[in-house]
Amino acid sequence: MQFVRHFLARLKREPAFAAIFVITLSLGVGANAALLTALRGYYLAPLPYPDAGHLVNIQQDFQGLGGISIGSYHDVLSNTKEISDGALAGTERVTISANDHPRSVLAATVSPSLFPTLGVEPAIGRTLKTSTGQPDGPRETVLSHQFWKAAYGGSSTVAGKTIDINGQTYNIVGVMPRGFYFPNRRPQVYLPLQIAATDAHDYLHVSSWDFIARMAPHTKLAALNTALKARSQTEIGNLKPIERKMAEKQGYLLKAETLRTTLVGRSGTRLSLIECGAALLFALAVAILANLVTTRFLSRRHEHALKLALGANRTILWRDALRETLPLAMLGAGGGVLAGPRR
Repeated sequence: MQFVRHFLARLKREPAFAAIFVITLSLGVGANAALLTALRGYYLAPLPYPDAGHLVNIQQDFQGLGGISIGSYHDVLSNTKEISDGALAGTERVTISANDHPRSVLAATVSPSLFPTLGVEPAIGRTLKTSTGQPDGPRETVLSHQFWKAAYGGSSTVAGKTIDINGQTYNIVGVMPRGFYFPNRRPQVYLPLQIAATDAHDYLHVSSWDFIARMAPHTKLAALNTALKARSQTEIGNLKPIERKMAEKQGYLLKAETLRTTLVGRSGTRLSLIECGAALLFALAVAILANLVTTRFLSRRHEHALKLALGANRTILWRDALRETLPLAMLGAGGGVLAGPRR
């Protein structure tokens, strides 16, 4: 009780010092708490797909380009027993007119097989038919849960309605469940990717599409990459002599990484850089507080000198300093944590 009375008395005599101390520390702790929460969500939160550990992203290592060619996609999907299913996916910005309200949104353009590959069923209706992936196939779209809520108010009868996308009429066939996203949290609608049959043997023209595949049961990533390496040599052997020479020179190789690595790598690097900035902000806040406490200590040097003259030692001075600053540090840290995001 005496400790509390001493702290409150000192707080009453120096309210400006206490306020600056608590606010500065709260800002530093709050910023780091917010960024750490975001990093935890990306690095540790499970992906919203069943058995996500068996999902991989397959790419061509060729001329420093990402993605995969349409020919390699068909070849790997048809001839690699380590893969049970697969799909191509990408994003594009489209103009949507829903309920006569035009808006520009991000759309995911995907193979109809994406949803079975990910193992996710729609909350309403169905996903894309296989025929939508053919040239001149039917125009169908699946809505994200977020867009369904925003544009249609969560109507349970949305399936069967039409929507205008880039000036063309699409049939709404389903709505994905809450929490589902791919390849990130921004796509509002899912459109069918239509591939011409003439592209099936084009191995070298790398596209910007991602090849998402599900590994067969009991298959390890190392085994899949071994199979993809062998498949790379087969594809090189099927090329024309000039193309084969170029592919060998460029080190043509198919390789796979876990889907989590792909998704986290794209956003996690940026978040890590932001977290470094927040850590520097926190270090700056600590430096400011150290300077503030030092200035305050020097302003009371006559008081400390008198205490030493009356028999006090440096341990007693340190104890008194902790009594005055530790409660403020606890208040500042607690304020920063309370002001941080909730999960």
